[in-house]
Amino acid sequence: MDIHTIESLFHKNINRDIQGVIKVDDAEESVFQELDEYVVTEELTQHFYDFFQAYSKSMNRQTDKMGVWISGFFGSGKSHFLKILSYLLDSDRSIDGMKPVDFFTEKVDHPELLSWMKQASDIPNDIVLFNVDSKSDAEGKQSREAIVKVFNKVFNEMRGFSGANPWLANLEETLEKNDQYERFKDTFHKQYGGAWEDHRDDIYYIEDYVVSTLEQVTEMSEDAARNWIRQGPDTYSISIESFAKRVNDYVKTREEGYRLIFLADEMGQYISANTNLMLNLQTVVEDLGKLTRGKVWVIVTSQQDIDSIKKNLQSNDFSKIQGRFDTRLSLSSANVDEVIQKRILAKTEGAAEGLRQRFYQNEAHLKNIFEFSDQTAEMRSFESADDYAAVYPFVPYQFNLLQRVFTAVREHGASGKHLAEGERSLLSAFKEAAIQYEYEDLNTLVPFSAFYATIDSFLENTVRSVIIQAEQDAKRENHPIQEQDVEVLKLLFLIRYVKQVPSTLDNITTLMIDRVDAERLDLKKSIQGSLNRLLSQYLIQSSGEEYLFLTNEEQDVNNEINRMDVATSEVVMKIGERIFTDIFPDRKYRYSPNYDFAFDTWMDERSQGSLNAEIGITILTPYYEGELTPEAVRFMSTQKNTVIVQLPEDISYFEEMEDILKIQRYLRNQAGQQQDPRFDEIRARKNREMNEKNERIGIFLEEAIAESTIVVHGAEQEMKTKRAAEKLREGLKTLIQTHYSKLGYVVHIHTVDDLKEIQQDTQLRLEGGGEDPNVQATEEILRYLDRFQQMQQVTLREIIDRYNKAPFGWKEPDILASLLRLLRDQELKLLLNQELLHIDDEQLIKNVTTRNMQDRVLAARRKRINHRLIKGTQEVLEDLFGVRSFPSDEDGLMKEAQRRFENELKEVQDLLKYYHKKHYPQKAVLEAGERLFTAVIQIRQAEDFYSFVDENEDEFLDYAEEVGRIKDFFKNQVEIYDSARDAIQVFENSRAYITDDSVKEIVDQMQNVTAQEKPYNQIQELPQLREQFNEQITDLLEHESAPVWEKVNSDWGAVKDVLDESPDAKEKLYRHWESLFENIKTRLERSNEFATIISLNEESQRSKLSALQEIDRFNNELIQKETERRKQVEKTTESPAADIPQPEQAAPKVKAVPQQKTITLAKKDLMKQHGMVTIKNQDDINEFLEEIRKELEKQLDEETIIRLM
Repeated sequence: MDIHTIESLFHKNINRDIQGVIKVDDAEESVFQELDEYVVTEELTQHFYDFFQAYSKSMNRQTDKMGVWISGFFGSGKSHFLKILSYLLDSDRSIDGMKPVDFFTEKVDHPELLSWMKQASDIPNDIVLFNVDSKSDAEGKQSREAIVKVFNKVFNEMRGFSGANPWLANLEETLEKNDQYERFKDTFHKQYGGAWEDHRDDIYYIEDYVVSTLEQVTEMSEDAARNWIRQGPDTYSISIESFAKRVNDYVKTREEGYRLIFLADEMGQYISANTNLMLNLQTVVEDLGKLTRGKVWVIVTSQQDIDSIKKNLQSNDFSKIQGRFDTRLSLSSANVDEVIQKRILAKTEGAAEGLRQRFYQNEAHLKNIFEFSDQTAEMRSFESADDYAAVYPFVPYQFNLLQRVFTAVREHGASGKHLAEGERSLLSAFKEAAIQYEYEDLNTLVPFSAFYATIDSFLENTVRSVIIQAEQDAKRENHPIQEQDVEVLKLLFLIRYVKQVPSTLDNITTLMIDRVDAERLDLKKSIQGSLNRLLSQYLIQSSGEEYLFLTNEEQDVNNEINRMDVATSEVVMKIGERIFTDIFPDRKYRYSPNYDFAFDTWMDERSQGSLNAEIGITILTPYYEGELTPEAVRFMSTQKNTVIVQLPEDISYFEEMEDILKIQRYLRNQAGQQQDPRFDEIRARKNREMNEKNERIGIFLEEAIAESTIVVHGAEQEMKTKRAAEKLREGLKTLIQTHYSKLGYVVHIHTVDDLKEIQQDTQLRLEGGGEDPNVQATEEILRYLDRFQQMQQVTLREIIDRYNKAPFGWKEPDILASLLRLLRDQELKLLLNQELLHIDDEQLIKNVTTRNMQDRVLAARRKRINHRLIKGTQEVLEDLFGVRSFPSDEDGLMKEAQRRFENELKEVQDLLKYYHKKHYPQKAVLEAGERLFTAVIQIRQAEDFYSFVDENEDEFLDYAEEVGRIKDFFKNQVEIYDSARDAIQVFENSRAYITDDSVKEIVDQMQNVTAQEKPYNQIQELPQLREQFNEQITDLLEHESAPVWEKVNSDWGAVKDVLDESPDAKEKLYRHWESLFENIKTRLERSNEFATIISLNEESQRSKLSALQEIDRFNNELIQKETERRKQVEKTTESPAADIPQPEQAAPKVKAVPQQKTITLAKKDLMKQHGMVTIKNQDDINEFLEEIRKELEKQLDEETIIRLM
């Protein structure tokens, strides 16, 4: 062995057999080597301690905490750790006379842990070590009960039963319970000639032998045995509960202290994100723990920490799974590094010292050549001479990076079945890479590309074929691809999916370093050449500063993408979207804290969005079709109110955007086509590629705008900032200052609240003092209104729009503030629907600030009113209302006058309501006033108002002269007046009954007063006249009502007497008729009219008749009912039943005495039937009486009584 080669450095032969990953179902030929070389790091010591501490507790007391979850990244050695645990726990295992725990005496410096290990290995147990996926049946993960089926299978296999056919294992278990299983196997072997275990899975081919054997060994008949075999698969079922019970029953049959341990490798990968399988596993462990109380353990491995599964479960489910796996062990990357260094890379002492000396000689150089780009995750280099000696010929960063490569390649589906299943460890990868360079000198370093060979055989053909073809091309003469290019291609594949290491030129150079004395600059130049050649052959693609490996499919996709046609204008517009969405998303520029200006955007003079603003930004790209000379650009800026932004010639952003659009178009074309599943990942990568390009476009555009030329109104601008967004904002600021030259007229910024204060004439407290801080703006608006002829008007919206625009740019509240000041000072008038708006109108602010109202509000210069008209109005107000203090301004006086006129109108209208029902004096005066005030309050123009008052001054004064006495009449005299009128009406209603001349004289005097047009001075006479009238009329009424009172009392007495004779009628009718007669008495008592008193006499008579007749009807109905009842009784008595013996002679019938009914007739009604009768002699009397007699006889019969009244 050459002592100057890498091979000579190692403590153990680098070529010795070390499997990549220890399979859980391997044979035991290498067990001694496994245990002998197993490296127990500090981390593993802690994991062993945690496990055996928990396990030892279960040996002394019952527990349901018998679940262990071992997690670790891909290739971390977790499966190997599981296998070692199975060795240590196995009480029956011995290797060359040594128990597995004996190998750990020197490896573990922890007496308590060693004690637990030895104690555990002495306990009788069965070890069931298996890979979950390999033991899963054809249904696999599709079955909700997949986990319990796998556990059931390995449990059956452990006991020697059939694993492939659980229903058959059920038969074997039954035979064993009945002590028939051994006899069954012997009998079958004799009949068939082969062992039962070798042929049982082919049961349908040996059915007859099995049936015959069952007949001999058991009490089953041939039919029963055959039916059982044929129906067994259909009738068999397994549940978690039944499985746990079977295991518990089995454990109970074993010796004291017995333990059954299930060790399931890659459980985490098997259940993955399948919630059903996770819960299935949880329930299996839970039921086993609950029934066996620590006699059965379940240990599983997973590439996921149990906490990372949480996102797939609801919180309550997750907490249950956590509870089942109380012991959790997690293998870290540091542990793997240490294992590799001790087991693979351990050096002889002499070799280690020599390497340390070489490090001292090259320390500075090594630090300089291992450099990574800024975006790269921390990549460790040699930290010391000891570090160098420990990891040589590798570099420290390679341990973590290879771990990431393994995980990324597996996750992205670029690996074949074995790598995906974990049959590849970091340990074997470093061993195989070291072997590749074992004969190289001691200045050699293993480049990261060397690790490709360690996984090559596990990769999909789409990856391998690219590398193989490149290797073949490199061997051909005159082919561009060289051997180094192939190594770079391998490296690019390895790091393709590792996000932490961007595949930039600097990183590729570092990863390809293969010599301690390498010259980085020379290597970097050489690597750039390799990359260029790979790009030219479409084996890789560039993405910004990165270079990406391409599979065959990806190369085909790239070729199709490059053939996509995208218009330049489309690319430009998309770039514009990026600029005005991400880099400069502002839609308004804040010129000051109170002034924001909207702006439009253009790309190469194509609008980018809506065009509504007065100013804008125009981006000119190198693809602009017009002239781009400085003179042409300056001229363009004078023609448009925009900031011209001329981008530099670098078009990196354009090329990136063009690529994105081509990829998008390709993906859209492919969307409707049925694709090979392999293209799904390619599409996903293209989407990621677009995201990366988008990020770079943002950076490129930031740089391009920072380096751009800014031109405003013909002048190139010198910008203080290089930041893209700030540069555009500075350009807008300059544009606003030149475009809005009168913006400075507005000194104070107003709000809507300020408008309300102006309306209330409250002086604002502003800087600089003065009532109008924006006097220049106000005067500017006034001059604008002066340009219109007197009768011309402009809408409020037109004024606002004018001063919103250049050269003003004022905000709406500031414009309205100036207009309100002009309105307040009566320099301006505002009209809405032909009506004036006054400064103190409640709706004024709403009307001038609401957009749809601004189009309806008209503005015009105010015309001054003649002083004579104002003076005349003041005189009218003084005469009419006694007012001597007036507002000094035109609008104030008009408003005050109209307010008083309106109040007067309401008062007049209220007074006129009295005339609707009665006659009162001077109605014409009020009607004239109503017409006058109605007209004046409807006038809105000040000029018209003052002219109307002047023209109708006499009418106003006439009204004022008369209205006072009318108001006083209704205030103090109307009740006296009404009382007299009422007395006169009483007399008129009873004139026919009153013959007293003194009463008539009093009434004549009252009529003389009330008939006057202006009776106000004579009304004082009316109270005494009314009193005299009342006294005399009262005496007359009392005299007239006395006989009526007697009549009413008599009639009611007669009705009561009749009611007393009939208790039933009285109970039913008394209250009604009592109430009716009380009502007559009340009206009689209150009546002041003779006609009414007389009519009540007649009403009493009619009421008495009606009452008696109703009583008769009530009683007659009772008699009728009683008569019908008696007839029914007699009928029943006269018709006895046929089967009842009859007496020889019936008793004589008793004639019922009929009850009599009563009718009431009015005597005058009998008289009315005969009309007028003339009596001349005795015969006429007899004839008249005869007719009365006949009429009464018609009404009279033996059952009727007639009552005359």
